Amino acid sequence: MSSMTVPLTTPREGFEEALGLTAYAGGEAIFFAAPIELFAGDLPAAEAHLLRGYELLNRAGARGTLSTAAGLLALLLAGTGRDAEAEEYASVCEAEAASDDVLSQVLLRCARALVSASREAAEQAERLAAQAVALAAGSDDLNLQGDALAAQAAVLGRLGRPGAARALERAAACYELKENAVMAARCREAPG
Repeated sequence: MSSMTVPLTTPREGFEEALGLTAYAGGEAIFFAAPIELFAGDLPAAEAHLLRGYELLNRAGARGTLSTAAGLLALLLAGTGRDAEAEEYASVCEAEAASDDVLSQVLLRCARALVSASREAAEQAERLAAQAVALAAGSDDLNLQGDALAAQAAVLGRLGRPGAARALERAAACYELKENAVMAARCREAPG
């Protein structure tokens, strides 16, 4: 009987690859789980899903998708007034996002616009919000367009500027075209 030695490198690499794919798939699941919680109005649950997905995507080395997860976290945190944490994730989003990654670029600008508005940096906040709306308008993603307009409305509202009600109307129209009744209703019910 001859003895044959099988190098462990191949099975180990296969196992590591499988772990990476599992982490990637788990991280990708946030793009389904987090919106469900956001629609339900459960921000802590949405945040928990986003954090878990972010960690999995980071572990998997999924840089492109990581930028979107970071952008979503930054936007959620900025919307709840946790500006320092929002800025940390916005920095990751900025570092990891490709220049043509419209989703990440819009999320980044929305989050930074909200943080800037909280810090009373009005000119910067309005500029970033307008950039987010313009970038989103160039896409065919009606939810993204609505999200950018809703963020712009929040920025204008925080700054006490006119135009928040109009931005909310436009956001609601985008959501209605996408048949996103939950977000359209939130825009219609929001003070503007």
